[in-house]
Amino acid sequence: MNKHLQQYIDSFKVKKVFWVTFLTDLIFFGAVGLIFSQFSTYLQHKSVEIMAGRTPEQIQQLILSAPEQALPFLEQLKSFLFVSVGTLALLVILTFLLFSLEQAFIWNTLQQKKVTSKTYWRWNLLHLGLIIPLLLYGLGAGIVKLGTSSLFQWLGNLNPAFYFQNAALVDEIILILNTAVSFILVLFVLLILFLIYYTFTEKYKVWGSIGEGLSKLKPQWSRWWRMIMLMVMTAVIVTAIAIPVRQVLFLYPLWESILNFTVSILFLSWVRTYVISAFHHGHQ
Repeated sequence: MNKHLQQYIDSFKVKKVFWVTFLTDLIFFGAVGLIFSQFSTYLQHKSVEIMAGRTPEQIQQLILSAPEQALPFLEQLKSFLFVSVGTLALLVILTFLLFSLEQAFIWNTLQQKKVTSKTYWRWNLLHLGLIIPLLLYGLGAGIVKLGTSSLFQWLGNLNPAFYFQNAALVDEIILILNTAVSFILVLFVLLILFLIYYTFTEKYKVWGSIGEGLSKLKPQWSRWWRMIMLMVMTAVIVTAIAIPVRQVLFLYPLWESILNFTVSILFLSWVRTYVISAFHHGHQ
């Protein structure tokens, strides 16, 4: 059997550590999502309460015609904005710190190490150091996405007569292709991050780990590309399997959302395991 295919099959032979990392991700991202969802709901309700059914035009008119009457409203609005921005900033900072702790726990667990206060704070430095590279990747990915989207649209309209007769079908195909490109770009950045995380857990050198992680791409590019294609195939299979379940849960949006979230975290955990397995295989 082809070694890449064998390695892919072996990646599904998960061990206890896989379930530990899966549950860690599930709890962390679930808690963060719930907290920000509740905060967003609070902001919506509070803004409705402050506005008291008034439109922005009515408020502007009130300020212009009777500033003294608008003063209590403006004070209330100022207080609301101050508390909202401050709370949001605090939530973002806490999420950042907890994300570093979560990743430190996962990757040290995978490499049978322990997290210390010193190594934990270096994870925060790593994530700060990754901000600029990730922004540059996002810019490049946006350009690629724009280019492929324009290409698909041009190909779809290459034969105007065919397009007008099959507009719905062509638009659906274009949507699927655009989604596939976006998914591949996400998988590629996950691959980069996982290589950097693995290297960092071994050496705890921020810039050295980023450079070394990126340097692992080119020499084994054919392997990584095959892996990404197998990841896409796996995602398609999982999506197809989940379709009947989603149809059953269609009338229960909450449970459908829980299913989608759980499957996504499960897939993320598997991708991490698959990348680590390939990394080990490449150094044997």
